[in-house]
Amino acid sequence: MPRRRARELAPYAAHAALWALLTTTGPFADIRVNDFFVYTTYADLVRDGALPFRDFGFEYPPLAALPMLAMPSAFWFGAIMLAGSLVAQWCAARLAGARGELVAWLLVAQPILIGASLRTHFDALAVALMLGGLALVVADRPVWGLGVLGLATMTKLFPAILVPGVLVWLVARGRDREAVRGLAAFVAVVVVIAAPFAGHGLVDMARFHLDRPGQIEFPPASVPWGLGGA
Repeated sequence: MPRRRARELAPYAAHAALWALLTTTGPFADIRVNDFFVYTTYADLVRDGALPFRDFGFEYPPLAALPMLAMPSAFWFGAIMLAGSLVAQWCAARLAGARGELVAWLLVAQPILIGASLRTHFDALAVALMLGGLALVVADRPVWGLGVLGLATMTKLFPAILVPGVLVWLVARGRDREAVRGLAAFVAVVVVIAAPFAGHGLVDMARFHLDRPGQIEFPPASVPWGLGGA
């Protein structure tokens, strides 16, 4: 049993070790492209008593402000992102079923493939919540899973893209009632979190993302970027 336990924990230990090493030293540790200044500015405003959307423009959903409060400490912000990355790795392994161990080992390569962006951006937290929601859906807890997808969406908007797919997946299996309840849970979580900030601030956030150009980390954006930035 101890040997089996050690084998199960090995990919997570390897992930943490490579993450800590490669995102802080060597060729993968370049942090010239980061959002630390933005996060620190937002965190200082919140500490001074200002509220996102109401007192200052905020380009992210409300829950994104929470990890930013770790700034200006790059260490603690990075520690939170490492925890999120490990949770995402575990959830991905659970979703893979019988191939879970293989998937866990494949995700050890994240620090090599992504580099220091893992610790200078808060995407890992949103991904952890997103995969956690999917893992709950697959584990026959779709209402809880869609609720967690609501939390993920209120951290960074992209997890919302998965909601229609989850609903179709449930309906295709004859679980219409759970699909309806899950959608209600997702909407309830989003509304409860967003309602206190309702107003022009949220509208401005939506308009900002609709008007901004494709970012280079967004894979389809690499096409126009490669053609000269058209």
